[in-house]
Parts: sequence; structure tokens; C-alpha cells
Amino acid sequence: MICAFSDCADGSAGPPPLSCLPGQFCGMGDQCSGDPEKWWGCESCPTSSVAIAPGVCRCPAPWVGQYHGPHLMSCVCQAPNIFVPSEYASQRQCLCPLNQQLQNGQCVACTAGEIYVPSNGTCKACPLGQTADSEHKTCVDRCGTGQRLEANNTCVACPANTRLVGGALTGYCEQCPSGTTSTIGSTSCQPLDCGTMGYQDPNNGNACIFCPTTQIWIPARKVVQGKNAYVEPGHCGCGENQRLEGGQCVCATGGIVQYGKLGPYAPTCACPTGAHFDAKTFACVCAPGFVISNGACIPSAAQRNLPPAVVIPPGAAAPPKRVIRRDCAAVGPRFINNPRNPALCIRCAPGTVPNADRSACVAVATPPRLVPPALRPPRQAPPPRRPLRPFAPPGVRAN
Repeated sequence: MICAFSDCADGSAGPPPLSCLPGQFCGMGDQCSGDPEKWWGCESCPTSSVAIAPGVCRCPAPWVGQYHGPHLMSCVCQAPNIFVPSEYASQRQCLCPLNQQLQNGQCVACTAGEIYVPSNGTCKACPLGQTADSEHKTCVDRCGTGQRLEANNTCVACPANTRLVGGALTGYCEQCPSGTTSTIGSTSCQPLDCGTMGYQDPNNGNACIFCPTTQIWIPARKVVQGKNAYVEPGHCGCGENQRLEGGQCVCATGGIVQYGKLGPYAPTCACPTGAHFDAKTFACVCAPGFVISNGACIPSAAQRNLPPAVVIPPGAAAPPKRVIRRDCAAVGPRFINNPRNPALCIRCAPGTVPNADRSACVAVATPPRLVPPALRPPRQAPPPRRPLRPFAPPGVRAN
């Protein structure tokens, strides 16, 4: 570069032209001071700058040049760029912001498949089948759980009733064994659960067939009838205390309908507390003297209208307690005190009568059977007797 200074304002002549070497530029100096050392000479390019032509210095990106007129004075690293200090000026660095690298003189963000390398401010591509995390710090699997990498670098999930065996790069989708199932994108197969309303499809071991609404699946069972036994195959039917009417399972009279996790699709039927199911009447019934009310067995109106109870003091050997015992004789001649609750009265069954203290029912004594005279067989006359022979002593002939 040829530095040619113009004449000074006071008329003094400027210095002769000066040729600067590559990596140098013309120093500013005080060209009119009369002291050549202050204005004459070529200077090296500022630190961190480079000579792009003889006598021309520039700061490489992302360094920013500081100029005095047309002359480059220094290179600075401005935020958000990252300055990397060093003991040696030539090793100082100015890097692009985090997750960016220098390309064609500009800071460009790392792509989805690259991670940022802080030591040199560059982006590094992840291996095949992996991608960068959201912060571009580490490489993670590109495909999610239960997915495998296709040839076009896309991830495809294994379909239902299959499981992924192996990794995303070399893995494959394997069919689940019969009696098991899986959802889309699974790595394992789970036991097939058809619940109480379904059973395993005989034509598809990974699927269920469900019974009609309100019906449940009754598994196969062994039935014994006398000396014969057979296996009853599994079938759809009704649960306990229910029967099928018009394709729907209905609850026994007096039963309590309860809904489980399947809601109205498979309700259960339970008899109230203290009641039992009577198959002949298809109803929940209470013990004698009780009726169903508000989901429980309570004393009937007749029981509630019994005469006042009598308080019997405990015996000497009995623990101290109050025993309530009603006078069931006032209710009727065939009533006794309930053995479980003496405060209530129950009727004796046909053919039985109360005992003396009305604590139990005993069988009625059967009187002897009397046969009417007209039905008696006629009396027969006794057979005729043979005449007696007279007795004669030995040697004497009887007449």
C-alpha cells in the first residue's frame, strides 16, 4: 500500500510515499509535527484482525472493528458474542452466542440434529437415529418408545398387538402371543383382560368378544348331578340374584342394584342386609317377622305392635346384661321367642308347636290311629277243639 499524505495546512510538504507490507497499515501519526517518528511509518494490524490485502486490515466475524476515520484501530467482542480470553493475544477468541456457529461470516443457529460444542463454538451433528435435545447439549434417540427408524429417516410406531424388539435402528415389530395384547408403540405385551363382560376371541387370540349389555361372561365349570358329571361351557348370562328377561338381566325383587367400573353395562344385584335370595319367588326375603325397608330388613308391623317387652334380670352365672324378652303367648298360641333375638316373635312351622318356655318349636305328638268299626276285619271263630281221650293206666285199655 502506498501512503501519500497531502500537504499540511501551514504549507509544509508532506512525507514521501511509503509502501506498507502485508499485515501492516499506514500509521496516523502527526504528519505536520516535523518529527517523522510521530507520523512516519507502517504499523501492524490490530490484535485479532487480519490483513485482507496489502495495507488493508479487517476484523473477522464475530469480532467488531473500531475505526478512526478509515483506519482500523482495534477489534472488540461485543455481546451477545462470547469472548474467550487467553494469556496470548493471538489465541483470544470471539465466539458466536450459545447454540450458534459462524457460517459465511454470520452466526447461524445449530439445526435440530446438532449439538453445540462450547470449546470451539461450533455445532456437531448427532449420530444416525439420534437428534439434539431442546438445549442442544446432548444427543437423544430420535424415535420415541416403541418406534423404529425407517429408511427415509422417519419414526414409525409398532401397531397394536405387537411389540418392538431391539432398538430403533435395528429393531422390528413382533406379534404378541395369544392371550396377550398391547397398544400402539409398545415394547412389551400385557395379559389380555376382557373383564367380567367378555371372553377371548377364539379366532383372534389378541382380542375380546363382549357379552350383550347387562350380561356377564360365566366361565366353563364342572357340574355334578347325582352320579353324572359334565362340563358346562362358558357362556354369557346373568350374575347372582338376576335372571334374563327380554335379553336383559333384571334384579330380584327387593334387590339392590349396584354399578361397578362398567356402569350400567354390567350391574350387580345384592340382597339387603339380613335378607337372602329365594329362587322360587325370585325375590330377596327376610327372616320371619321382618320386611325389607330402605335396603335393610326391619321388624314387620306385627312385630312392632307386640306387647311391651319384659326385662328379665340376668342369672347369677350369666354376665351382667339386660335381656329383652317379649311375651309371645300374647301374640298367638303358635309363636315363640326368636332364639337370636328374644325381643322378637316368630311363628312355628306347620306340624310343630311351642315348647313350655316358648324358646323352641317341637314336633306335635302323633296320637294312635283309630280304625272305624266298619273298616275292621270280621273276627273269625276259633277252630274246634279235639275231644279229650280218657286216661287209662298202663295195661288197662281205655273204653
